[in-house]
Amino acid sequence: ANVRIDMSGTGKNSIKLSAVIAAKEKDKGDEPSKAHIPDQSGLREDLKAERGTISNERDVIKDLLSPLDPIPKLFHMTWKDKNIMKNFPNNKYVQSLNYMMKMNPGWKLTISDDADVEQYLKDFLSEEDYLLLKPQPFIQKLDLWRLVKIFKEGGFYQDMDRMYNIPMSEIIRKDSIRCVLPSYYDVNIAHSVMICAKGSPFHKLAIEMNLELRRQGVTNTLQLGPHTYTEAIKTLLLGKVVEGNRRDILDRIREMLAKSEYTSTMRETGEVRVAYNKSRITKEFPLNLKSKKRDLFEFSNVTHWQKLEEMENKIK
Repeated sequence: ANVRIDMSGTGKNSIKLSAVIAAKEKDKGDEPSKAHIPDQSGLREDLKAERGTISNERDVIKDLLSPLDPIPKLFHMTWKDKNIMKNFPNNKYVQSLNYMMKMNPGWKLTISDDADVEQYLKDFLSEEDYLLLKPQPFIQKLDLWRLVKIFKEGGFYQDMDRMYNIPMSEIIRKDSIRCVLPSYYDVNIAHSVMICAKGSPFHKLAIEMNLELRRQGVTNTLQLGPHTYTEAIKTLLLGKVVEGNRRDILDRIREMLAKSEYTSTMRETGEVRVAYNKSRITKEFPLNLKSKKRDLFEFSNVTHWQKLEEMENKIK
C-alpha cells in the first residue's frame, strides 16, 4: 500500500515528527549557493525533547546506529542504459564499475534505469507525495530515490560519474561501521555517495524533510537534495537545526563521525574520494583517463541536470 512515511515511532531512540518541519517560508528561487532550509521550529522542539534521553555526544551515534544490522553487500547505481557496462566499456567511469565488482567478490551490483527509479518511488511514497514529485525534473527523483534505496535496503550508492578503485574492505574498515559519511571538501556531507546500513536514521529523516519541503512548495534542486541531506545529519547529531554551511559545525560533525566506532568519514577532494584515489591507478586496474564524462553522457543521450535547469530558466 502507498503510505505516507511515518516518523512518529515510539521506541527509545525514535524521532517524533508529528509536526515535522513547520516551514513558513516558500522557495524564493534563491541561487543554489544561497539556498535555505525554512524555519523548522516544530522539528527543533521535538528533537530537543528526544535528545534529552541521550547522555552525551559520544552516545548519540551509538544510540542511532547500534541497533542496525551491518551494511549489506549491495551496490546501487542508476543510469539511463542498464547495459552501459557492455555497451560502452572503454569509458573510465564504466571501467570503474567493472573494477568495483572485481575488487569486491560477494557484492551484488544493480543498475536501475529511469523506469525503475520512477516505479520504486511510486511504490514507496503516498499517492499525494508521488503526485507532487511526478512533474518535477528527473534529478529530483534521483536525489530522493538514493535516500529511499539506502533507507530501505542499505549498501553503497554512488553517482555514475564518480570513479572507483578502492576495495570496500578499505572503506568499511571495521565490522561495527554502520555508515560512511564523507564530506565534500568543507561544504557539506557528500550527497553523490552514500554508504549506510538498512534503516539509516539519517536517510529516514532526510526523506521526510525532503517530502515536507515539497509539501511547502520548495522546488530548488540543491536545497531539496544535498542541503537537506546535510541538514538531516546535522540535526540528528547535534539535536538541533543548524542552518547554513558553517565550517565549524561541519568540523564538529566530522570529529564526531571519526571518533565513533559506528561511523567513518573523510574530506573528499577532486583527487581523493572515499572510493577513488587517482594515485592508485594500477596496471591491474587501468583507467582510460582520456575518456570524459561528456562522452558517457553523450553516448547515453543524457543531459546534465544543471544544464537542463539553465535551459529551462532561459525558456522561462
